Amino acid sequence: MQKPSFGNCVYIESNNVIDQLAEIKNIIEPHIDKNTMMKRCIKCNTLLSNAKKDDIEGLVPEFIFHKYDTFKICPLCMKVFWNGSHAEHMRKWIKTI
Repeated sequence: MQKPSFGNCVYIESNNVIDQLAEIKNIIEPHIDKNTMMKRCIKCNTLLSNAKKDDIEGLVPEFIFHKYDTFKICPLCMKVFWNGSHAEHMRKWIKTI
């Protein structure tokens, strides 16, 4: 069966996220800069800044503050990021795709 044509739109058949990304991989791949992956806030898409550990105390759970030394912060919404298990899962997910 031929996919419908919608001009500059992309018709995605799958309901599964991994399969959806596989469907559009060839379209989006030329626009992906691997050097900028995971450098933006997942809440507001602002570029993250390096944060001094002392400056984020109280903004993250205490065990996170003591477990990690490197943090990033969104200068707009002040969300704090660190290289924890969630980041590792995201890297594996991106590699799979």
